[in-house]
Amino acid sequence: MKEPFVNSLHALAQMIAEAITPFTNRPYAIFGHSMGALLAYEVTAELVSASYPGPVQLFVSGARPPFVPQKDPDISAFHDAALLDHLSQLGGTPEEILRDRSLMQFYLPVLRSDFRLVETYRPHKPHQFQVPLTVLFGEQDQATPKADMRLWQLVTTGDFTSRSYSGGHFFFSDRHVIQDVYSSLKGLEPKSYQPVEKKWREL
Repeated sequence: MKEPFVNSLHALAQMIAEAITPFTNRPYAIFGHSMGALLAYEVTAELVSASYPGPVQLFVSGARPPFVPQKDPDISAFHDAALLDHLSQLGGTPEEILRDRSLMQFYLPVLRSDFRLVETYRPHKPHQFQVPLTVLFGEQDQATPKADMRLWQLVTTGDFTSRSYSGGHFFFSDRHVIQDVYSSLKGLEPKSYQPVEKKWREL
């Protein structure tokens, strides 16, 4: 925990994209949930704009598109009790972990940093990929209404699929959702990949 937190979702996306470029000469997919969905979008943008092969499938889950204004309050500014209450309402974190003070003292700064990345994130420019896109969301997740989630199709000229599941923000913990993603990957036709050498710009 001595390293400073990354202060920009764009910077984090570039770091991830640069780290995975050695593996882009073979078929791969990208999956991101919640903040990870925005990261998945930006990582794909970094790879494609740097002339690396894009993923054979991009999965985004539990987050509105980057160009749709966020409706949540600044959760990173919540005091500890309010932040813990918010995490409890979201679900996905066992209550015994949320009640563990020593553990939460360690993780709360990390969580605040993650929330702040989303709150301060603004896409630099709209991106549109030739990458098949699958959108997943929970029917009871108030943060991801169906009308907003379907707007994800604007970021791709490839195949677009939207799937809703019963559940809230952490609907994907259901094994049937995981099985659906796995089945989607099994049915993909690999592209012909060629390695591309390109120098990354400085952060």
